[in-house]
Amino acid sequence: MDEDDRLPPHALERLLQALKETGADAVCPQARLFGGKEGVRRAQHPSLEKILAGMCLLPNGWIMRKRLWASVGGYDEADVLRGRDDWEIWLRIATRGADVRILDEELYCYRLPENRQRLEGTLEHRARLRELACMRYVLSKHQALYDRHPQVRQSIILRSLRLELERHLADRHHWAALKRAVRIAWRTRASKDCRKAMRILLEGVLGEAGMSRLRQIRSGLAAFL
Repeated sequence: MDEDDRLPPHALERLLQALKETGADAVCPQARLFGGKEGVRRAQHPSLEKILAGMCLLPNGWIMRKRLWASVGGYDEADVLRGRDDWEIWLRIATRGADVRILDEELYCYRLPENRQRLEGTLEHRARLRELACMRYVLSKHQALYDRHPQVRQSIILRSLRLELERHLADRHHWAALKRAVRIAWRTRASKDCRKAMRILLEGVLGEAGMSRLRQIRSGLAAFL
């Protein structure tokens, strides 16, 4: 459980009851969102296909048997994995074919930051700035598995680059963002990604005033033509 989240009354009792009744290795509930957003964070059954691509369970709020925890060796505590260690342990659990049950009950309260300022400095914020390094660690650790799923590997790397790109843009780190944008364009060869990289380059060189002037020129040319 994260220190800023909440457990509803009787959550542990209900999870333990479900674990005993089903005989499962682990049980995961649904989560109610609060703070910056309301709604439900849905947990899905961690089939190998889903868990290879990313976290489909809750990062917190689940319960598992001690023997399962011991058999996978607990969390990988490498520094690069901080903020994504929950996905990596479930990846190991799924490859073992563990019996995981999903409850359709909201037994966890998951906090989201109220605004961007609240997000800064959080574990999630730091994880998004080094997403690519984290994913490369996971891909390397589970290389034999991902060698059988090269398209998933490619999608994970692209998603990581895009997350880092958006985070650097939000923080106004143009040159760090440009580096990610160029790498995305090189991998996808997509015209929209190439245009985005060019736009970031121009914003870094010209600044806001220069970009505003450039847009005026483009509008004038469009009207003239």
